[in-house]
Amino acid sequence: MTNALCTLDGCDSPRLAKGLCGMHYARARRGRPLDAPKRMGGRPCKIASCDKRHFGKGFCKTHYHRWYQGRDLDRPVQAYDLPLGTRRNTSDGYIAIKTNPGRKGWIKEHRYVMEKKLGRSLESDETVHHINGDRTDNRIENLELWNRSHQPGQRVEDKIAYALKILGRYAPEHLRPPAK
Repeated sequence: MTNALCTLDGCDSPRLAKGLCGMHYARARRGRPLDAPKRMGGRPCKIASCDKRHFGKGFCKTHYHRWYQGRDLDRPVQAYDLPLGTRRNTSDGYIAIKTNPGRKGWIKEHRYVMEKKLGRSLESDETVHHINGDRTDNRIENLELWNRSHQPGQRVEDKIAYALKILGRYAPEHLRPPAK
């Protein structure tokens, strides 16, 4: 009877033991009511735009780790339609992704995002620069294509522009008009 289903009305899960599926059998062993509704993973993440389930402190796993590390919580979650287990942090601070889960090999996510935007592979003399210096912020508006290898760090004008943007958004009272 490998295709037999749970004997409880309305349950279409496969039978495990004593005519019950795994969930109902565990409830019976613990003396709990068998007809209680199925638990569906708890409350949602407290970030309004996120539909993932709660992990800790009211956040999903992604937003919890961002909160713990003091990072921007409002940045959208970047999944790029990749299956779970195909993203990892590298030792040099970047995010690597596995674009073809059936094969070996990883590519740094910022290079992948730029290749998708360009519609071609990057040339050997092309690099991708993070404007705000955050190696995990791989939004296309934060990436620049450079045609030669660049030194680590950021251009001063990029840092100033980013600082003014942040001040304008969160603390405009700290901005002074330029001196005449």
